[in-house]
Amino acid sequence: MEVTEIKTGKLTAAQIEESFSDAKPGTAYATFTVRMKNGSMASIKELSTDVNATYGPDGREADPTDSYSDTAIDGTIVKGRAKTATYTFEIPAKWWGSVALEVQPYDNLGRDPVVFVGSIK
Repeated sequence: MEVTEIKTGKLTAAQIEESFSDAKPGTAYATFTVRMKNGSMASIKELSTDVNATYGPDGREADPTDSYSDTAIDGTIVKGRAKTATYTFEIPAKWWGSVALEVQPYDNLGRDPVVFVGSIK
């Protein structure tokens, strides 16, 4: 599992309209692109993921925007193949230097969560 891209910006009225967010235009956000490759000898079936972001010294939980343009890693990943997904969270710009993203894959193998910690500036 890897974070392949991070985009930051401020939400526009159009972005908010296409999401389930209660944010106001100008709210800072971060979109994480996450890639999971299946390096095993068999397909990973019935996969789902739970993704959370926190920020700041107290690890405040970031609100997901639940944008229609976000995707998820789920279903089946055939051996040797990968799936990519995007997840967007409201993260104040002043805390872009202190962010953690936790991706918990759920399948029949009981995998541990993968955590990215660092700056997204």
